[in-house]
Amino acid sequence: MTTNKAYTVILETMPEGLEKKILNILLEKIAADDHSCASRRDLIIEIFHIAPPDDLSSCYEDRQIRIAIQKLIDDRYPVISNSGKGGYRLEATKSNREAYIIELESRKKRLEEKIKALLNADRLDEIFIQPSLLPEG
Repeated sequence: MTTNKAYTVILETMPEGLEKKILNILLEKIAADDHSCASRRDLIIEIFHIAPPDDLSSCYEDRQIRIAIQKLIDDRYPVISNSGKGGYRLEATKSNREAYIIELESRKKRLEEKIKALLNADRLDEIFIQPSLLPEG
């Protein structure tokens, strides 16, 4: 797999034990009976001790957090995210995990529909071949 320079730097500078730090933060929330989610911004502050920028899209630490979260998921920890409020938590309740899976399946279906629509998107092909097909107005 080819990676760009920025992604290589992100991987090379990932702190040792990042997954364990995140897991401990999420476990502490369970122990405290805190059902809130840990936002990526809060995780950056707690783990890296920096104030992240408003726009996380260029924040290496944010990307490292997301990579570590995915590793936890891949290692079969029940990390779920809340798209409404944002953030992550460990979900010990099977019924809540099942509800989250239903939500993911719904997202998957919508993505599959978008992919299918894009695979069949030939409207511009027709226009470039026959400019007279452009809508008037």
